Amino acid sequence: MFKNHVTHRISAYLHGELSADAVIAVQTHLADCSSCRNAMEEIRFSDRLVSTLRQVEAPESIWNEIHAASKMQDAAKQSRWPDRLLAAGIAVAFVLALGVFLNSHVPNVPAPGDLASWEVASVRGTPRIGRLQLNGTGRLRAGDSLQTNADSEAEVRIADIGQLDLDPNSRIRLISSNSDQHRIALERGRMTARTWAPPRLFVVDTPSSTAVDLGCIYSCEVQRDGSTLLHVTLGLVALDFHGRETVVPAGAFCRTRPGGGVGTPYFDDSSEQLQTALNYVDFGKDEGRASCRQGSRRQARRLPQLHGVRGCTHSFRSSTWERSRRLGAVSAASD
Repeated sequence: MFKNHVTHRISAYLHGELSADAVIAVQTHLADCSSCRNAMEEIRFSDRLVSTLRQVEAPESIWNEIHAASKMQDAAKQSRWPDRLLAAGIAVAFVLALGVFLNSHVPNVPAPGDLASWEVASVRGTPRIGRLQLNGTGRLRAGDSLQTNADSEAEVRIADIGQLDLDPNSRIRLISSNSDQHRIALERGRMTARTWAPPRLFVVDTPSSTAVDLGCIYSCEVQRDGSTLLHVTLGLVALDFHGRETVVPAGAFCRTRPGGGVGTPYFDDSSEQLQTALNYVDFGKDEGRASCRQGSRRQARRLPQLHGVRGCTHSFRSSTWERSRRLGAVSAASD
């Protein structure tokens, strides 16, 4: 039925508004189209975000204030007063309306006890909170560790700001949870986080860096050697290493290594040649040297500010920079 993408049908599909034939057609398309699956995930994320908002009735006084402001506008027109009077009336009405809007869009504030511990649910198998096996649901408190084995997965509600999925063979530890910051340590394995909170409220420590959520969907994986691979699906994540911060945008990966700091972000369509080159630039792997000098135009645009990378010789930086300039990724004025 659908020869092209079905993004315009996804919202109706998720809300049960399509016919049976249309549902089958959308599901068939989603099975083969990663682009539409990503779009569906973003719509689900938006629905979840909206669901956290509560509705309140506007105070009766606001209508009186708006009516008064309208009268001021009419009076200003009739008496030919300066435009400042009209602007003032409109400004008053706008500020009042904005105040009501913001008040009505503040998420419900949970009890302090709910913030201090997080709800955990077993998705598959029997994850453990400390030594306690989890068959249904439980609570993760500051200092507790949540661990999965090869046969288990868990879902965690991050206070009132989001959700975390913990993959098999993974372990997290809740460091602190309060209104100012929610912080965990990902000690091993892989997690996926979805948040709908102000920036910098959710923080994940890993053995090689700190991931600061800027409002997004992302996955983070700690590998056996302590290195971390971050993949941002939606929004932004800031990776911090001893005060040096790198912002990773949607669609990008970024590696960090213990003692080596944060690497250069690269997008999911980057070639293996480019990734090898970045491995050399960021962490001193020799096999990437030739790749940096021979990269394509598109790849060159993925290499920001190579001239400032520490650990590369002057001749290497110069040749790489010259190659990027010839490909049009940088201008002569940037030198």
